[in-house]
Amino acid sequence: MGTIAARDARSIIELVQEVVAIHLLALCQAMDLRGPENMSPKTQAAYRLIRASVPFVDRDRRMDTDIKHVVHLIRTSAFQQAILP
Repeated sequence: MGTIAARDARSIIELVQEVVAIHLLALCQAMDLRGPENMSPKTQAAYRLIRASVPFVDRDRRMDTDIKHVVHLIRTSAFQQAILP
């Protein structure tokens, strides 16, 4: 039972990371449309980190590679290092 629960927990963590990545991409897109000048310093750091590897979406395209890039940032702690002091 413990092994199955651990596998399920890993799957849930992976899915949550993908959902967080999608939300972060949507937030970056919103900041591009709204104007990034009113962001807090930590938000600017997160925005710059994501935009360094994922460009603005100006036309319809596949987003799976963009999501993978952001998930990679989350998993490698690059995202936490960019926003934490």
